[in-house]
Amino acid sequence: MKGSFSRRADAAAGKRYHELIAQAEPFDAIRTAVVHPVDSASLLGALEAQSAGLIQPVLIGPQPRIEAAAKETDADLSGVEIVNVEHSGAAAEKAVELARAARVDAIMKGALHTDELMRPVVDKARGLRTDRRISHVFALDVPSYPKHLFITDAAINIAPDLEDKRDIVQNAIDLALALRIAQPPFCIDAHTGVHFEKDWKQFSDQTGLEPSGNTKAVSGIAG
Repeated sequence: MKGSFSRRADAAAGKRYHELIAQAEPFDAIRTAVVHPVDSASLLGALEAQSAGLIQPVLIGPQPRIEAAAKETDADLSGVEIVNVEHSGAAAEKAVELARAARVDAIMKGALHTDELMRPVVDKARGLRTDRRISHVFALDVPSYPKHLFITDAAINIAPDLEDKRDIVQNAIDLALALRIAQPPFCIDAHTGVHFEKDWKQFSDQTGLEPSGNTKAVSGIAG
């Protein structure tokens, strides 16, 4: 039985990931600012995305370190645009500047801390803020699970309030809809360590969500 499960999981590995890649094939590659790709993982990730036709990378960071990472991995940077800046903080600021000027369509994290990347992104005067809270979504490909699985927010918002939670949920729903997942269901996982029934009302009041499926606070989900 265990061997049978393992074979099914191996056969399914990467299936949903490749489904998402296939959905992008009809579209043009988007210009993407790759922030501080000075190690092999971040540089190769950007170049592999370029090879797959997903992005046109604009590498932003100290050019000698980018070229050193390319040499270390035998990567070819021919024809790849490099914007030379002094350090990772300057690279993040430059990426936001290019995005605000519509010179790139997306920003990709390289070898720097998330807080360093997000600092210029959320800057009130010169960042990329909108009316909605910025949030992060993990897109997981779990071979033993029959559907796409998204987890939010596990990287940016530490202690969101009610309005933030609604934005976080809506952002994830909008992402799923953009990926052609019609009426995506969602669930709230609260690691409180307390009895569910005892504290559900408080949780419901905090989130604006009810177990009956009354989810008027957000749109686009399954009823």
